[in-house]
Amino acid sequence: MVRPFRRSAFTLIELLVVIAIIAVLIGLLLPAVQKVRDAAARSTCQNNLKQIALAAHNYAGANGVLPPGYVGNPPSFANGSGCYMGSLAYMLPYIEQSAVYSLLQVNWSTSPPAGDPWWTVGQNVRAARTRIKTYMCPADNLEEILQYDKASIVVSERFSATSFVINFFDSSDFGSGGVGLTNYFGMAGVWGDSTGTSRGFSRDAYKGLFVNVTPSKRNLIGLAALADGTSNTLMFGESVNSSFGTPRDVGFTWAGSGYLPSFWVIPSTPQELFWGDWSSNHSGLVNFAFADGSVRPLRPTGRDASTGAPHNPLTGPERAFWALSGYADGDITTADGITN
Repeated sequence: MVRPFRRSAFTLIELLVVIAIIAVLIGLLLPAVQKVRDAAARSTCQNNLKQIALAAHNYAGANGVLPPGYVGNPPSFANGSGCYMGSLAYMLPYIEQSAVYSLLQVNWSTSPPAGDPWWTVGQNVRAARTRIKTYMCPADNLEEILQYDKASIVVSERFSATSFVINFFDSSDFGSGGVGLTNYFGMAGVWGDSTGTSRGFSRDAYKGLFVNVTPSKRNLIGLAALADGTSNTLMFGESVNSSFGTPRDVGFTWAGSGYLPSFWVIPSTPQELFWGDWSSNHSGLVNFAFADGSVRPLRPTGRDASTGAPHNPLTGPERAFWALSGYADGDITTADGITN
């Protein structure tokens, strides 16, 4: 006698219940996965800044001074006025990028290095196309900038609080190969290379570690000059380059970008973001490397929404950020109040 075989199966209701349970579990899991990804990106970003700070120290150890913020004679960008390389280009041999460094056609032996603007020399452009992971924050996708053919690609810049001199091309000018961009910049201090006084502060006193170098101005900075102490002096920080919104409108090349000033402090919301601001895609923090080699996340300081500048008079977090950006201002302020 043959017993009939009956296949066991889910009913439609049971199947829908199982699918609902799986969807709930996925919904619970995704935020946890995203948090792990964010933490990993933040850790990698901090390691990048650590490597850049150590490279600057090694450069100073070999040369007696830190690399310049950038080399050029503003406001002219005529041929022969400078190579317009930024600080990150100088440090290539110290982050295991000697092969890229050797491709650059720059007379490094002169002070400052002589040569035509780097973007006018074919081999320099080819070298500058290299994507260098150490110079890019993994929480940001800089390639988005290159996908917008009208994005401004900065090949050299000189920032101060009162003015800036930049030279840029449209993204499309670099062709399909694009160009290597960066999220990391040296600290220029509150007013960069500006002089005089403002808001009762001496602009000279609040100068940062990275300055412009021209044939008539070669006062590069040695680490021994850090009167405020290495643990109280900002060395490098991060920026997402572009203004808030889409499409991404500005990108900075690692070859020609050197420094940013601290005058505009750290915006509190993405809606306040302007290109050239210290900023990040990390939630509620921006990573900075200090001159002692440590890397610490700083909270946004906020600023006057009506002017885009710091409040006048300065609030506590804004004042702390200004003080940390100068290397010999005598304003000994720790990062404790704005450390995230």
